[in-house]
Amino acid sequence: MQERNVIQFPGSPESSPSAPLSHPMKTICYRGLLGGPRSMGKVGAFLVAHLLARPHYRVHFWPWSNDFMQDYWEESINRIVISSPEGLGIEQSIAFCSVVNAGDEHWAPQSTVWLYYELNTVPPEVVDAINSNDHVYVTSSFVQRIFAEHGVVAPMTVLGNGFDPQHYPYVQRTRGKEFVFLCIAEHTSRKNLPVLVQCFERAFEQVQDVRLVLKLGLHRGEDIRRHITRPDKVTVRTGLLLKEHDVAALYGQAHCFVLPTRAESFGMPILEALATRSPVIVTNYSGHLDFCTEANAYLINTRGWVDSDPECFPHIQRQWADPDPEHLIHLLRHVYYNYDEALTKGQAGHRTAHADWTWDKQLARVFP
Repeated sequence: MQERNVIQFPGSPESSPSAPLSHPMKTICYRGLLGGPRSMGKVGAFLVAHLLARPHYRVHFWPWSNDFMQDYWEESINRIVISSPEGLGIEQSIAFCSVVNAGDEHWAPQSTVWLYYELNTVPPEVVDAINSNDHVYVTSSFVQRIFAEHGVVAPMTVLGNGFDPQHYPYVQRTRGKEFVFLCIAEHTSRKNLPVLVQCFERAFEQVQDVRLVLKLGLHRGEDIRRHITRPDKVTVRTGLLLKEHDVAALYGQAHCFVLPTRAESFGMPILEALATRSPVIVTNYSGHLDFCTEANAYLINTRGWVDSDPECFPHIQRQWADPDPEHLIHLLRHVYYNYDEALTKGQAGHRTAHADWTWDKQLARVFP
């Protein structure tokens, strides 16, 4: 029989200490994706692991049918998988999902959704769907503000994402033969990667010892390559990295993380880069400003608004920010030519991340 490739998920009961039983027992069911390198799967994995490690939570997991990670779940996860919530005495349902699913059927006495959102306004029908829940967790104060400004009255709690300090430690960086800028992102219009490529190539037209590494997901590598005129200086990497330490290694191999995003509901790769002491260049707008400041990151100016791509998220025509390409070019050059200063700023980012933004610290705010 062929051995199944099982991934050890973070904080499983076999590897995490249990807290003393000082809280009343509560039965919770998580509905969503679990595991893998993508943000939604990471959120599910860390939430479930956090709950399992605390004896006052009885945990069930009702997976979505399209979860490609199911062949990699370890036994501690498979033991809590259910096919229906009926008859299990579930008190609270938690779904980490898009606002498109915020109004899905509510089947627990306390129905909660954990929502991300990147656009600058919210349509009335989406507001109604969000308000149908008993409580709403939002990934950042940016999402909370946008929701409140457009009519969400359901109780909201900011519950950010986090990082695993075991995989994202301090990395000592020095200049070598080649200076590497790293971007980890899906190639969608929101992530703004063609502009990043164009700005990078302009910034270092006459410089040879510098490289941009774009780590994409599984798809659209050829699409972004059409925007590259200097393939000798821009590397595109695709393919699925299932293990967290493989993802973390990318940050350690780079001198600076850069993402001219048009909007983020949180920005997990930005936080992971900060955690390793990487200098970060990122847009001065949206959810990552909960942990990115002028003191610990280089913030790209914006030029107002551009229309969002309705196929990108979530089939709603609204707007998001327009990062200034000229300022991005300036910041790329500034980090390259002033790397000691950049490392000092990266040190501040490392302190911010490890002080407040580990998964345990974030989740314990809501699930002690």
